[in-house]
Amino acid sequence: MSGIAIASVQYRLAGTADDLSQTVLDNIGRIKPAQAKLLRPGLCQERSLVALEDGVRFLQWAGDNQTTFGWGDKRVVGGASAGAITAFNIAYLARHLGLPEHNIQGIFSATGSFNYPDFVAPDRDLLSLAVHNPTETRVPIDGVQMLAGKLGSRFELLRSDRHSHGHCELAPGERPAKTFGRISSFIKRATE
Repeated sequence: MSGIAIASVQYRLAGTADDLSQTVLDNIGRIKPAQAKLLRPGLCQERSLVALEDGVRFLQWAGDNQTTFGWGDKRVVGGASAGAITAFNIAYLARHLGLPEHNIQGIFSATGSFNYPDFVAPDRDLLSLAVHNPTETRVPIDGVQMLAGKLGSRFELLRSDRHSHGHCELAPGERPAKTFGRISSFIKRATE
């Protein structure tokens, strides 16, 4: 690997059912019964599915343009809060909604979660690194704890009482350069 390309993707956070594609609308009934109560309702309704579709569209664009930009074909998706929820949805929920799957090797999550335990694919070769504050109330830790339990050694959950929205700290007092170095090392491991 010669390097890592990072893209910060804009996605819609306030989408409604009117913004969903016909493909997702045709398949949404498949996921509704499997929805758990690991997230607040507002974090797992139509607006999260609109963000999921935006992320899948970007991954399609990235795949179509990888030669132009000199990108490899391996992807790690991730984000913080809604971005991390979107990353988990892309990895585990997209195919159940009739959307294309992409070559994803890893997920990085800062205060993210996933609300569909039945759709976690334990046999999928996918690494995850999640940092979460156990006392977080906006995005409770329950969803990533469920993922850690189902995925075992392929899911690393770092609990940090010092982690908060907008401030990624993987260890108490860790300098940002070290934190981002650890995230970079995870990305390299996931894409080897």
